[in-house]
Amino acid sequence: MVKVFTYGSVVVQVLTRDEHAPPHVHVVSPDYSVELDISAPEVVVKPTSKNARTKNTPKFVKEAISQVTAHRQECKNIWKQYVNKGGFVDD
Repeated sequence: MVKVFTYGSVVVQVLTRDEHAPPHVHVVSPDYSVELDISAPEVVVKPTSKNARTKNTPKFVKEAISQVTAHRQECKNIWKQYVNKGGFVDD
């Protein structure tokens, strides 16, 4: 796991063993989590598998998207450095 940045008690991270596409980040707080797809020009919620254990609220997701959008280049750079699987639309 590589921490990309934090805001408040929320950590945005890339799981380096999480080698599947699309490129994405995990946004985790003590109470909530969401995976965000960073491969397209617009950051969106990554569809999760049936077994995924995610808990969030619309407010948490909206703020997570806003924060990751503001730091998208950092997220992309970390993904490319540590995982490098999947492509980016705007590269």
